[in-house]
Amino acid sequence: MATAKELGDLIGVTDRMVYHLAREGIIPKRDKHKGYVLRDCVQSYIKHLRDAKRTGSDDPKSLADERTRNERLKADLRELELALKREEVLETEPLLIAMTNMLGLIKTRLLALDKKMAPALQQCKTTAEYADVITDHVSDVLTALSLPSAIKKIKIKKGKK
Repeated sequence: MATAKELGDLIGVTDRMVYHLAREGIIPKRDKHKGYVLRDCVQSYIKHLRDAKRTGSDDPKSLADERTRNERLKADLRELELALKREEVLETEPLLIAMTNMLGLIKTRLLALDKKMAPALQQCKTTAEYADVITDHVSDVLTALSLPSAIKKIKIKKGKK
């Protein structure tokens, strides 16, 4: 049996670190009346060091750092979920689908321009008349695409995960 100071001297840590290791369950807690069982504590501490070396976490501080990092990530996730509920941000997948649909609609309208303009262009005699016809038809397409009815065709589904 040993005190925290004696155990700490043996394994190369402070008595405060011994209490911390026991509190974290890394070494067995001391018997209230007898102290720490040296053999069990040393074996547990060696096992902890080996496990930590395998996982890349050989410092008890890194355990605290990991917990802090984990808490920050949880807070960030809660913040993002709240922003989604408030509709302050959009999920990327539905937005990409909506943008793809919008681009498809624009492409369809632009590809149909030549057939719509052809009769009017045949009547043109000057470059200015050609420009006016083209401008009018492109403006009509842009106006149609900006109307709420065109925008309603492009739905952004609100996903819930």
